[in-house]
Amino acid sequence: MKKNISNLILFTMLFSLLLSCNNKETEDKTTITPGINILELEDTNKLVIYCYGYGSLDPILKPAVRYFERAYNNVEIEYKEFPFDASFGYEEFRTMLKSELLAGDGPDLIIADDMYLFDDIYKTMDSGIFFDLTETVNMDPDFKMNLYNPIVMDSGIYKGKRYIMPIDYSVYPILTLQESLDTENIEFSELSTLEGFLGALKKYMANNIDITDKYVSWMYFDKYLMYYYLLYGDINILDYENRKVDLSNPNIKNLADLSQNIVNYINYPEREFSSYFHEAVQSGRFYSDEPIKGLKTGRIFFNDNMMVSQMISNFYYNYGGLTHDRTPVVIIFPDTNGETTAVVNKYAGIRQRSENKKNAYNFMKMLLSYDVQMLPTQNPNTYYYINIPVLTSATKAYAKMEWEKSGSWTNNDGSVIWEKVPNEIHEQFMEILVNVDSCVLPASAPLRLVLEGLGPYFSGEKTYENCISDLKTRLEIYLTE
Repeated sequence: MKKNISNLILFTMLFSLLLSCNNKETEDKTTITPGINILELEDTNKLVIYCYGYGSLDPILKPAVRYFERAYNNVEIEYKEFPFDASFGYEEFRTMLKSELLAGDGPDLIIADDMYLFDDIYKTMDSGIFFDLTETVNMDPDFKMNLYNPIVMDSGIYKGKRYIMPIDYSVYPILTLQESLDTENIEFSELSTLEGFLGALKKYMANNIDITDKYVSWMYFDKYLMYYYLLYGDINILDYENRKVDLSNPNIKNLADLSQNIVNYINYPEREFSSYFHEAVQSGRFYSDEPIKGLKTGRIFFNDNMMVSQMISNFYYNYGGLTHDRTPVVIIFPDTNGETTAVVNKYAGIRQRSENKKNAYNFMKMLLSYDVQMLPTQNPNTYYYINIPVLTSATKAYAKMEWEKSGSWTNNDGSVIWEKVPNEIHEQFMEILVNVDSCVLPASAPLRLVLEGLGPYFSGEKTYENCISDLKTRLEIYLTE
């Protein structure tokens, strides 16, 4: 039986102190030279890459290194691994990386394997750490941008310059049951807008406030749910270019009200756990089929665990486990326009002061190559932690593979019976994956400020208007730092 260990890892690291790069610290240390085509630079024979993270980056970097060494056998790769033990954790790595980058050193290719390597990727791009790839990509006859998801790839363009090349991305799929919607008197049509979706959650909590073993979701259910809803809701609160703060979107108030309801739901009456995920972990039932069982028994309203790594595999696994005796319903979390917003997970950028830019660029292309992007389909029994590949053909092949095996899983105790996901659902899901409406790079620091600023409203200590006024001031200061 598969174990969703990556869920636990992501949860435990979610709100740790994250790395950010200060503009003032770097303005005198970095020289930005725009309009350079890397392919015209002289060859070098070295490439420095850092591998960090809890096992999720190494599985794709190691094959990429092998492919690169075959193609460029004159280049020596210095592959530095940081395994993270008790003496050197994720925060220590970020601190080390920040110090090196500010000093003009560090890896030639900066690779992020999660959403939180930098507190604010936009401030980091402003700092001059990343090289502008615009001219190189435009002049490279071997790189076919039309083979990739255009919305996702263009999210790496900032102020007209392409600093970031996404490697994979995610959307926010949610599963519930038609039976649950009927029980809660919620129409599926209500879930197609952000306002309607939030209203449905409030209705669910109101209906079940006195039932202490009812959980809204499998994975995230506390005030920090607002973090993800702001991100995937594509609610832009900062205009970095014009240094302006905009908190006028009415869905910010809707999210704040929902978060306040969540606090009340958890505490009155007091629930031992804030999500079914926590309960399963504490009770030793942390198995990959627990979200399916939670939906079947009516203990959770929706399953949100597919957002994390291996999202495509998780979707077919969970949906296939519900079709035998339930009526699963797919919801793609609606952004503020009622559309689908994607978020970049893994990405790469070339260090501005690197002496090995050409090698870094060629390795970046290797990460975007057919061979690497197709890794999940080449060995289905190995987890490469690629969420949705940016190479469109790889996304479709990955989805097809998982769909074809969706009825083949087994459960020793027989409590879950898997059936193949219907073809029409497979087709709909695949279209959603490749036809996202917008895509963002995550900037976690301002979102944390929002959560902190609205904290007194969640607890009832201040009015929403007072919190928003204070928050606007804090964010305006943040933009100038």
